[in-house]
Amino acid sequence: MINMAVCDICGAFGSGTLVSAEDMRKAVFKNGFNPFALGIVTNPRTLHNVTFEGWKGIVAQDTSDWNICGGCMPKLGLYLEGKPKPTGVTKATVSISPLVETLAAKEAELKYKPEEPAAKKYCIYCGFQMRVEGIYCPKCGKRQVDVSR
Repeated sequence: MINMAVCDICGAFGSGTLVSAEDMRKAVFKNGFNPFALGIVTNPRTLHNVTFEGWKGIVAQDTSDWNICGGCMPKLGLYLEGKPKPTGVTKATVSISPLVETLAAKEAELKYKPEEPAAKKYCIYCGFQMRVEGIYCPKCGKRQVDVSR
């Protein structure tokens, strides 16, 4: 039996670019890569009739490198943080249990949740950046007026 490589996103035959499981998780959970919304997955049967939510559960669990074809790589590349770094891991076991997939996806969503930008506050008199909870500007000393009232 000949083992033919296929794209782990669209199912196209052939070897492509190898992307580590960690890079794939960051692309999906941190940067929002969704091959279903991008039209890459036109036939979910290539992914064993899985939905995007189910696919996220697979991404969350998989520890092996992903084989990505030349058609999918340019779209995925926009969501990667730098060049793909394969690890050489070729086999992984993933559960197809909906419960395990859901729990793994929720855990990955928490782990890779994008950081919220820190709130900033500026003195309304001199423009100095100050602590959000500050009442007096440390530079000019003027009391800040609550403009929300």
